[in-house]
This record gives sequence, structure tokens and C-alpha cells, in this order.
Amino acid sequence: MQATIPQPVAKKSSGLKPRFVVVIVVVIAAMAFLAISSFQENSMYYMTVPELKAQAQAEGAAFFDKMVRVSGPLHKESIDWNVKTLTLKFHIDEAGDMFPVVFVGPVPDTMENGETVVVEGKYTREGVFNATNILVKCPSKYEPEKG
Repeated sequence: MQATIPQPVAKKSSGLKPRFVVVIVVVIAAMAFLAISSFQENSMYYMTVPELKAQAQAEGAAFFDKMVRVSGPLHKESIDWNVKTLTLKFHIDEAGDMFPVVFVGPVPDTMENGETVVVEGKYTREGVFNATNILVKCPSKYEPEKG
């Protein structure tokens, strides 16, 4: 009688290959980095005019290189639109304190009806806000009339 020698059975790999796991981890890390960095880039606090002026005074020269957003009531009588240069000048009227804003580009359609504006840009040493973006907030049609 002849003895049979058991043959080794080949095991099937039930787990993921290490190279594949590394690729997945790198892709997830890259996606997380992009999401966090774009969120931080787009999350900017809306300041009022007094807050902006106080922060500019407190921080000094370093403040003038920062992109900031300022929100305040639009002074409609101050709107000055130059069609030739596409320059829009207006003021935000915060409790009687006129805050000059300059924007180069197309005028938002709702500018004349706007109650509040949000401007994004840089505050200059001369006290003028150079806006790169304007958002005009209009009164809601669905609010009841006062009086």
C-alpha cells in the first residue's frame, strides 16, 4: 500500500491588495483636502461698516491685503454709473456714516431696487472699498406691507 501525501491547497486571497488600499486612501485624502480648502476659501464673515473700520484700525497695514465682505444698507441716491468705463460708485449708509464703494463691471439688475448690498473685495488705505463682487438684497415680495 502506498501512502498518499496530501497536496497543499492554494488559498484564495479574500482581502484587498495592499496597493489598491493605498490608492483608495490617497484618493480619499485628496478629496478631503480639496473639500476643506474650498470651504475655507469660500467661508468669509460678513462685516458691518463699523466692524470693518475697527478691524482696519486694529490690524494696520496687514488688513489692506485681505479679501473681506461687507454688508450694509444701500444709499440709492449715491449710485453713479459710468457706462464708458463700466465703473459703478455708490455708498453704504451705516447709521449716517457713508462708506464709499467702487466696482468695475456690469451693474446688477436689482441695484435700483436694492435695500442692502454685500460687497466682496479689499478696503484701501484711502478709505474706499474696491469691490470685486456685489450681491444686492431686495425686499421680499411676500412680506406684508407696513402701515
